[in-house]
Amino acid sequence: LLENSVAEMQKVNLFKEIKVQFKGELSNDAGGMIREWMSELAKTLVSEETGLFHRCDTHKFSYKIKETSYKVHNSLSLFKFFGKIIGKALFDRIPLNLCFCKTLLKAMCNKQIDLPDVRYLDEPIHSSLLFIKDMNIEKEGLDEYFAVSRLDGGEEKVYDLIPNGKTIKLTELNKEQYLELRTNWMTYESVKNQIEALKSGFSSVIDLSLLNNLTIEQIEQMICGKDIVDIKDWEKNTKYQTPYTSSHKVILWFWKAIATYNQPQLATFIKFCTGTDRIPIGGFSALESNRGELAKFCIGAMPYHITESPYPHAHTCFNRLILPIYPSYAVLKTQLDFVIKNEITGFGIDQHRNSLYNYCCLLYTSDAADERSSVDLGGRRIIKKK
Repeated sequence: LLENSVAEMQKVNLFKEIKVQFKGELSNDAGGMIREWMSELAKTLVSEETGLFHRCDTHKFSYKIKETSYKVHNSLSLFKFFGKIIGKALFDRIPLNLCFCKTLLKAMCNKQIDLPDVRYLDEPIHSSLLFIKDMNIEKEGLDEYFAVSRLDGGEEKVYDLIPNGKTIKLTELNKEQYLELRTNWMTYESVKNQIEALKSGFSSVIDLSLLNNLTIEQIEQMICGKDIVDIKDWEKNTKYQTPYTSSHKVILWFWKAIATYNQPQLATFIKFCTGTDRIPIGGFSALESNRGELAKFCIGAMPYHITESPYPHAHTCFNRLILPIYPSYAVLKTQLDFVIKNEITGFGIDQHRNSLYNYCCLLYTSDAADERSSVDLGGRRIIKKK
């Protein structure tokens, strides 16, 4: 999927509405397929198998760029491609489960990075740098130089922070310069080419200057949406199609079943229904179609046949769940459990793809879609770079 998507991306106009079609599937994309495609790509690109990112050394789970990612074939092209995906998702208000650390987001958005930002990458190193900052170098007798070392393929390599840094000793007088250089190395210089490629792709869609007045927390929310599924908000902002109503027994069973799932399970089911496992900043009341039109979560009905159609179906393009009229709570719960356990994606279980990684896709621009120049994100208008 990844290699094919990179090639297909070269053929489309990112300033227009993009449609996605997976080879071997007849479903037409009205917004759900592109959400699913972007979600799966993000998952693939940050995976350990791809080799571009790895987990930060922090208590909170997040990703940073892997220092040895330069060894990955076409790594800079992949980083640039990922930047385009993030930029397009932001513009189209498609939340992505990125889990980038704040320091990487700052670098991608051209924000200033300082010593406190090291803690988002590596808490032990951040603590050691604070220790150096607060100590008296000569009094403590610290033997440190303007150089850093790291393992690369089992071999330890030494990198100068300044010319001939390995021969320049850290003192109380040059301590401030040392801390600035160590911070720059940790957050930027050690993965400079990768960051610049990611930023290049992102800025080809989003004008970075328009993010200057936003905090990194606001930008993170815009890109990632909400990671907590609020069931009360979900139920409050759900519509029903005849014969279903909020008081129909099947709907009461549905919400009873939903209340039994934990957050990862809820996220999986949300992805089945909408194409993404994240919720917009505004919650379920802000769910949209791919064209920016409000499209609240909706539950429709279909006959229940124990052999022909026992499973729920989803029209991700319209945030719509088609729920069979189940004869009992136990049967409904069993079918929802199946969807969640097997992480079903796509338009229905009968079209279930065991792995999107083995699939190819086609990208094309909708002829009916006019070129859009801006989008309103949480009251702030972001302009696509042209």
